[in-house]
Order: sequence, then C-alpha cells, then structure tokens
Amino acid sequence: MTDYFALLGFERSPWLDVEAVNTRFLERSAEAHPDRVHRDADAIKEATQRFAELNAAAACLREPRERLQHLLELETGSKQNFAQSIPNELMDLVMRVGQTCRSVDQFLAERGKATSPIMQAQLFAHGLEWSDRVSELLTAVNTLRIQAETQLKDIASRWPADKPILELQKLAHVFATVARWEGQLKERFGALAAL
Repeated sequence: MTDYFALLGFERSPWLDVEAVNTRFLERSAEAHPDRVHRDADAIKEATQRFAELNAAAACLREPRERLQHLLELETGSKQNFAQSIPNELMDLVMRVGQTCRSVDQFLAERGKATSPIMQAQLFAHGLEWSDRVSELLTAVNTLRIQAETQLKDIASRWPADKPILELQKLAHVFATVARWEGQLKERFGALAAL
C-alpha cells in the first residue's frame, strides 16, 4: 500500500492544512506531469502513473474522512470500514436527517404529480418550508464537522507522541457519517431549489 503522506512529503498526521496539501501536490505534480516527458512510450506511461498516484494522494489527504481512513490503515495495518457505522451520540441527528429526507422525497413525488396551478402554488410554499428545514440540518451537520475538525487538530497537536487510535476511529466514523448526510441533504436541497 502506498503511503500518501510520504508520497507528498508529509509526516503522518491526522490533520493537514488543505492549502499545504494543494501546494505540495502542485510542486510534485509539476515535476511528474506526463506532458513534460517527451521520450519513449514507457517514460510517458511511467510519468502518467506517477501523476495519477500524486493526484490520488492529494485527493485523499485533502479530505479528513479519507485522510483518517488512510492513516488508520497505515497505523493499524488493516482496512477500516465506516460505511454503515453510526456513533451512538449522533443517533438523534441521524433520525432527524433520515425522516427529513424521506419526507422531502414524499413531497417531491407529490409535487411531481400536481398539475393544477393552484395546487402547484400551495406546494411551492411547502417546498420553501422543506428547504428551510433541510438548510437547518445542513447547518447542524456543518457544526458537527467543525467540532470534529477541532478535535482532530487537538489530536494532531499531540501526534506522534500520543497516537489515540480509538479516538481517531471514532472521529473517522463521525466524518464518514457527516459526508453521507451532507450528500443526502444537498441532493434534497437541490431538488427543492429546482421547483
């Protein structure tokens, strides 16, 4: 497995500044870009592969969820799976997000069936109300992300002397859950805005 931290010249850490990752990617990719190679096909293929690795490394290290999963895999030696796991303290919010998404989906289906201009006007007002609810949940999810980032920075300040793997696993769960919710809520918000 490729160590993306080493590939971009960073020490392993739970927190990296996104701008530093972007800068390092631009520096390293400029040297390895396939357009700079004008020799034979093997050299171009090698440069293309190197560029793809650098691109994958930067994409991984920019995003806290991906960075934590990669770091935990490097540190523990096993692949982490956070796809279906939801931390207990987030259950209230997950219930609200789930119920809101289902209700918005029902509303959108009902709105799609409405042909009468009067009914469409009435449903437009309800659509605005649903947009507000979705926006409030997006704000709550963003607040959760900010809190998790603060915790991550705190852990990074103690790293590598203290490597709290269990705390990182918990935060990785939070980031995975937040990413899932953001995607679901933004999709519903976009559908409501299109009405």
